[in-house]
Amino acid sequence: MGKILLPPFLNVGPGLVASLPNLPQGYVYDGIALQLGGGLTKGDIEQIHVRLGGILIWEFAQGSDLDAINQYYKRAPAATVLPCWFATPLVGADQATMYTGAIDTMSHHFSAFQMTVTLAAGAPAGSPITAFGVVRSAPQPKGVESLIRAFLLSEQSVQAAQQYTLDFPKGSAGGALLCAIHVFNTEVTQIQLLRDSQELVEKGNVAIVQYFQNEETRNTQAGLVSYDAMERNDIVDAVPTLNAKGKPANFQFKVTFGAADNIRLYSELILNPAHI
Repeated sequence: MGKILLPPFLNVGPGLVASLPNLPQGYVYDGIALQLGGGLTKGDIEQIHVRLGGILIWEFAQGSDLDAINQYYKRAPAATVLPCWFATPLVGADQATMYTGAIDTMSHHFSAFQMTVTLAAGAPAGSPITAFGVVRSAPQPKGVESLIRAFLLSEQSVQAAQQYTLDFPKGSAGGALLCAIHVFNTEVTQIQLLRDSQELVEKGNVAIVQYFQNEETRNTQAGLVSYDAMERNDIVDAVPTLNAKGKPANFQFKVTFGAADNIRLYSELILNPAHI
């Protein structure tokens, strides 16, 4: 993987939306790493958006949410670096798993490729954000060149201690592969996921779900519980959102809460951007 310095962010400052309005194309982007300077922290970031051809493909409500998901996936920790991985940076993984999700601007020229970062009003003034592209000069392997990794946000509230069936973004009827559902919470005690009545996660408390995730390849984080289809780091385990007849499958994400809660839920999907 090569690293290139990207153009400077525009409009950087407390309470402002910093932007990279025209990311250079002609590369395959495995990721974009943000280096935070001048005392800026991940907690100072209130929103991260990535758009491809005008379509919102990444939506994070907080920089700390992205950091927690990175840590869950055992990405290298760094106080002043916040990576946005489209591909899966795993040494030794098969190519399909490692490269699927990267943004191929070599084979496809998009009308726009943009990133915006919203800074909190209390962020330190004069703090720079420097962006680096993690890129390749060889096109994506055949069959995955049109697929990207998306993080789609849903913010929800529950009013009492009980089980709820939560909706989560699945993309359009064109279909996607569900990699994970990440739920930031304070009161979740149990999760269960069914697809057309088949259990993908048996009804289990958070402690046992996270035990097996840590036993596999993950590093679970406080305040975050995930359904993780790919906890063994194999793309073949991702779950199609369409059934065998090509129709949207019926998912039921049943989550039990110990008290009222406000949650931020992120669907992690592999899909064609047109299917968002």
